[in-house]
Amino acid sequence: MKIRRFIIVFLFCLFIFVYATNIMGLLNNEYNISYQGFAVDNKGNIYVGFYSGQIKKFNGGKLLGVISAQTSRGYDFTITENDTLYITCGDRAYFTDLDGNVLETITDNIQPFYKYRYNKSIFLSKDGTKYEKKFNFGKTKFVKCQEQQEITIYEMPLKDYISKVVLIVGSVVIYGAVIVLIIKVRQSEDGDQSGGSSVIEP
Repeated sequence: MKIRRFIIVFLFCLFIFVYATNIMGLLNNEYNISYQGFAVDNKGNIYVGFYSGQIKKFNGGKLLGVISAQTSRGYDFTITENDTLYITCGDRAYFTDLDGNVLETITDNIQPFYKYRYNKSIFLSKDGTKYEKKFNFGKTKFVKCQEQQEITIYEMPLKDYISKVVLIVGSVVIYGAVIVLIIKVRQSEDGDQSGGSSVIEP
């Protein structure tokens, strides 16, 4: 009985260590489990927004470059018909070229530029090609919809997917353990109260 309890405690502590290490990795931007959006230029290169404030450019799964989103906070972006990046953060907006060089900064009244509305799940290129964000058991991928088939052009790296699974499962396990602990404590308190209030008659 003691050995089994020791094994359970050991495994739980090991799991907490892995979970905490994973959280630190997320805070240090070592992993990325969600995306700020995506867009595709006229050459078919895909631009993926990371929460680290970076927009990464890929083609065929190969990293071609990294562009600053001009912020470390949440942001949105898209690519206009003339292959210009449009990035917004709060009440500030930027136009940059596809290498990240800022062409124009708008700091007030960005409403006229709302025509560059972005969709984090669907992107339509200039020639009408449709691109979509999909999920496969929680693993993010971006696909090109062409002739009734979907061609994957970027997929979440395995290490990021594992980090996402650990975060979800770990959160469920920890919340469950806390609930069980609370129930056990209350049962113990109720038992002590009932035992203390008993009266022994002569």
